[in-house]
Amino acid sequence: MTTTEIMRAIYKEIDQLPPIPENIAHLRKLIKNPKSSISQISDLVREDVGFSANILKVANSAWNKLRSPAETIDRAITIIGLQRLSSILLTMGAKKVLKDRFTTLKTLWKHSYACAFFAQNLMKRQTKSKEKIESAYLAGLLHDIGKFVILSLSPNLLDKIDQLSDAKGVSIISLEKEVLGLSHAEIGQKLALKWKFPAFLVTAIGLHHNPTQAPQVEEDIPMIYTTYLANVLCELKEPATECIKVIEPKVLEYFRIVEEEDFNDLLVSLIDAYQISPEIQFV
Repeated sequence: MTTTEIMRAIYKEIDQLPPIPENIAHLRKLIKNPKSSISQISDLVREDVGFSANILKVANSAWNKLRSPAETIDRAITIIGLQRLSSILLTMGAKKVLKDRFTTLKTLWKHSYACAFFAQNLMKRQTKSKEKIESAYLAGLLHDIGKFVILSLSPNLLDKIDQLSDAKGVSIISLEKEVLGLSHAEIGQKLALKWKFPAFLVTAIGLHHNPTQAPQVEEDIPMIYTTYLANVLCELKEPATECIKVIEPKVLEYFRIVEEEDFNDLLVSLIDAYQISPEIQFV
């Protein structure tokens, strides 16, 4: 296949993907409505066994350290909050569509969960806003959704591009654009637009490899920089000499990382925290 033919196949695949399930879209609209009550939201959640199971799982996870387990949906929603509930629903919707359409690779989701954890903890260093911290987790979790579309063309295509990148010393993004006509970040951004993801999420997905291309809008930069750095950090297995040199200088400045020691200390702290963290995966 030529690059043009591959691009057409990618666009066709995106077009053919179904939207986020209607019940999830409806629930998220209800959550956004300030006039909605917890009981209204709970009633709708209870209609779906999968929703209920995941929400109870999150509420009763080790993260919340409850003295007694949450046994009702109302109680679970109160514990986790509407912001996280909205994130859970969006994640469940995306995963359902992708699992139904493509082969789900555990390694790809494993990286996504690690990136989500790193992004969440990086954002905690910058702000106390629960909404921004939750949004960072969501951006980290869904940043690589474009890779699933690539996998639909060939199960081995990502591995081949990765190997070629190592052999030639060329970035994966550059090779994807050369071979496919689009990078996985660009594909993910198009998919996020199709699914009507929040604007911050569309931008973070599209620029998680090229943060300096971010529009000069102050409110966009934290999420883009956080998703980018989380992605880089969770791919590093351990500190190494001159790792800091691969990071965009503007991102280092934003996170106040000056010396290589600062960078390595940050990496070690995140790796150590992730190894003991309770990982919540939504079915």
